[in-house]
Amino acid sequence: PRGADELVHALESSWAIVDRCLSTWTVDSLEQEARRVREDEVQMHTRQSVLFRLVTHDAYHAGEISLTLGSAGLGEIDLWRGLAGDGSRASASTLRSPGCVIGPSATDRLSHT
Repeated sequence: PRGADELVHALESSWAIVDRCLSTWTVDSLEQEARRVREDEVQMHTRQSVLFRLVTHDAYHAGEISLTLGSAGLGEIDLWRGLAGDGSRASASTLRSPGCVIGPSATDRLSHT
């Protein structure tokens, strides 16, 4: 993501995937494996490991963004409640506001992993 709208969309779409998986998969199905081939390497991943990777990936970047927002005197992103608009946490509108500057170095790191 390069701008606030892209960032908000990325977080919302990631969590929509998690929500859909959790609402359609069963506990037993979390052990089902998927095969991934990368060049000469074959990797096997369970549904559980893929979900865990997605959640921790977003959490890592939310921490980076929260540090950036905090250095600008803005609230953090709360992944458990979304982008709360209660004044204590960064809201989607805060991320989109002209006063909120997420520099290129912060947003560039988001697209590299």
